[in-house]
Amino acid sequence: MDRDERCRAHARRIREVYPDLAIETVRPIEAGQYNDVLLVDGRAVLNDSGELMRVEGKLAKNPSFWTSLVNIVRRYARVGGVRVPVATETTAKVKFVGTAQMDVLYDYQSVNGRPIAVSGMSPSAPAHIAER
Repeated sequence: MDRDERCRAHARRIREVYPDLAIETVRPIEAGQYNDVLLVDGRAVLNDSGELMRVEGKLAKNPSFWTSLVNIVRRYARVGGVRVPVATETTAKVKFVGTAQMDVLYDYQSVNGRPIAVSGMSPSAPAHIAER
């Protein structure tokens, strides 16, 4: 199955889960088409019900001269009825230093202005982060 066929199959699955969602065309972004430090060249992983679980890949553009090959994994979970990021893992090559890693855990006290119960560590957090 080529890239376009995979995109069309993915669009069909999205339409099955969300029949009211208007999807005209699903077209992959070509490498180099957009260069922004906030864009991730990678993939989004959905669960069986079509909810976003994680986004992983490398940044489409290096954020500075000092860093190259920035890999990122952002994990999502449902908190207070809303799907939000719960953890971000980043690894980058830093000139003259080597590899650097940064792990960020998000602990929500409220979502969309509504307080939520603090339940401790999110089950979606990776084991090496949850141990800290």
